[in-house]
Amino acid sequence: MKTILALLPFEYGFARDVFRGMSDALALHPDWSLHPGNVRDLRYYLEHRRPLDGVIGFLRAEETARLAARAARVAINISNGGVGPPPPFLHNILNDDRAIGAAAARFFLDRGYRRIYFLEWGVGDWQLAVERWEGLAEAAAAAGARAERGVALETRPLVAFLESMERPAALLVRSDSFASYALRELRRLGRAVPADVAVLGVDDDLLLDESSRPPLSSVRPAAARIGRVAVEWIVAGRSHRRPASLRLPPEGIVQRLSTDAFAVSDERLRKALAILDAEYRGPLDLASLARRSGVSRRHLGALFARHLRTTPSRWRENRRLQEARRLLAATALPIEEIAERIGYGGAVAFWRAFRGAEGIAPGAYRESFAAAASDRERKRGY
Repeated sequence: MKTILALLPFEYGFARDVFRGMSDALALHPDWSLHPGNVRDLRYYLEHRRPLDGVIGFLRAEETARLAARAARVAINISNGGVGPPPPFLHNILNDDRAIGAAAARFFLDRGYRRIYFLEWGVGDWQLAVERWEGLAEAAAAAGARAERGVALETRPLVAFLESMERPAALLVRSDSFASYALRELRRLGRAVPADVAVLGVDDDLLLDESSRPPLSSVRPAAARIGRVAVEWIVAGRSHRRPASLRLPPEGIVQRLSTDAFAVSDERLRKALAILDAEYRGPLDLASLARRSGVSRRHLGALFARHLRTTPSRWRENRRLQEARRLLAATALPIEEIAERIGYGGAVAFWRAFRGAEGIAPGAYRESFAAAASDRERKRGY
């Protein structure tokens, strides 16, 4: 029986989802076993000269990374937390943290926010936080919006940062655990969520997010996919001689009550956006939308142009494609079924719209999350 040791902090939803992906992948390999462990277990295997077949985990710390490299035939780091780049002598399968920040920015921009804030709880040079901030700031700047960053090590600077945000504000917090803390401080300040501040976390930690007040929206990383790919690399016997690195983009944004708002001052436009957000899968009748929103069709177009720099039809298209990206990344649904679910007349219309917006076909987008990326690494000789 071959053994993989999982060095994961199971108090975090991300780690639990990675472990779930590892378990799913190993279900196809009955001669392999998976065991949760810690640094003491690494030392035990080294002292007793019992080589591990693989180690997967948060291997950012120098000592832990080197222990894993000595103890296992294949060691894979899945954490981008820490200062500086990940260990270059290990394989690294990580979140694409820039893509996480950019996805959050696009989400807020589509909801009319022009002031987007990023909050890091802890040291300011934590690598995943730096990259998430950079991705958010670049996407916001490209759309002509303003982005600001705050770093808090304790409650007082956190409160000062939250008080300084101009409302209505959009706030991306580095992780769900810190976002739930920010929600608590916003309540103490009398800030309404999401009316004053829309809050978005990262990790989609279901237990934490659903128990937050209000329930927390979150960027869902490709955690289970990271676990599956890591197992595939170990089973394939990847050599440490040429360490490989792979970044996987997020699977989408899970919307809950903490972002259930649109940052536009005009009540009629807010009503139109709420209607479109609820009915984006159906046909678009601009005359009906304008009438239900209390404006003329011409005035409705002017409101979208002035406040959102787009048109009703383009906004609906973006909303459909946002859901398409989530379904392609997080499910195995056929392309035809996804096209039907999000309101396209057929797969051809969906294919054209998706390729025009993303520069890549829907099937290729789905493959890029693991299979195609892993294949590209193999072709490079890793």
